[in-house]
Amino acid sequence: MEDRIIGLCVGHSRLLRGRPEGGAVAADGKTNEWNWNSGLARQIAEVLHDLHGITALIVDDYGPHGYGEAMRRLGKTLADEGVSLAVELHFNAAQASANGHEWLYWNGSTKGRLAATELHLAMCKAFPGIKARGVKSLTAKDRGAMFVRETWCPAIIAEPFFGSNKKDFAIVSGDRTRLADAIADGLASALHRI
Repeated sequence: MEDRIIGLCVGHSRLLRGRPEGGAVAADGKTNEWNWNSGLARQIAEVLHDLHGITALIVDDYGPHGYGEAMRRLGKTLADEGVSLAVELHFNAAQASANGHEWLYWNGSTKGRLAATELHLAMCKAFPGIKARGVKSLTAKDRGAMFVRETWCPAIIAEPFFGSNKKDFAIVSGDRTRLADAIADGLASALHRI
């Protein structure tokens, strides 16, 4: 297992004017997706290494490219590094009442669906107070689908909570370590099964 690598990609890492684009802002009015998930990626990598003996590659700089080019370059980076499974970390944002976690994979990818399911199950176990919105497939028409399509290995987009929902955000903010543990456990389980 030591030779298998998990790619932890921090969503909204395209550079605009020399800084990551950031993504949505959470209910606290200051935490954006990039800031939250760059810290979370480091925590997940530690858990993967310390508890599961798995190496993680963190990618948190997609360069100053448009979305399509950034995703193609990211896919190449993951392939060049020999990544076996990749996840792009996000959080959802919508009207304040929207809540829950969901796990997205490329339509037709059996291994992607399996990995998304493992993450879904780990999150349900760790955070029963956050609504389970399920495992969902993406097609070329869906927003954000290039990550799961352009990545050479099984890939998942993680949306473990709605940052715009005060309750969801309070739950995960109160225990980000538990969130990192749940995602790491789901990824480790998926890596063993794919």
